[in-house]
Amino acid sequence: TQNLLATLFSFVNLTRWGLSWPLLIISAMGLVLFILRGKRSEKLAVVWIAIYSIFFALAKFQMVRYILPIVPFLALAGAFSILSVCRWLKERSLHWMLYLFTCMIIISLGWTFLYTVAFENIMSGEIRTEAGRWISKNIPENSKIGMVRDPWQFEIPPLNKEKYRLDRKSVV
Repeated sequence: TQNLLATLFSFVNLTRWGLSWPLLIISAMGLVLFILRGKRSEKLAVVWIAIYSIFFALAKFQMVRYILPIVPFLALAGAFSILSVCRWLKERSLHWMLYLFTCMIIISLGWTFLYTVAFENIMSGEIRTEAGRWISKNIPENSKIGMVRDPWQFEIPPLNKEKYRLDRKSVV
């Protein structure tokens, strides 16, 4: 149960912060089309996504970055769904709907692009470095800084150990 929740959490985060909901929907449509009427190579992409997802679900550590190998296949599925819908609308001479669908795709891709740029701007700084600067500027020398556990260089801000006293026992 815990692995399932962790897998769902990672998948939702990949969707929310990585792909965006419109691209997920377009990709899901493509995966369904791959299964229903795709060629053997397209069904192979679905098999890859399924097998990789099973291994991911069984893994001990489930971080969003570990799902990234399936993203290119989701993008291919999304492109397949877009082309299939455009072809279907064109064959039925529904040109007004084709234009509407094209506008929806442009809006979806534009939204995803703007969302990606905004997310990159928010997350571009290294939080540990920013915290180290703040501590150097605002915390007086010889102050005791409490640590939850033994300091590890990748989990704490860069601190001058001669300027501050790092104390693991001071945190309750």
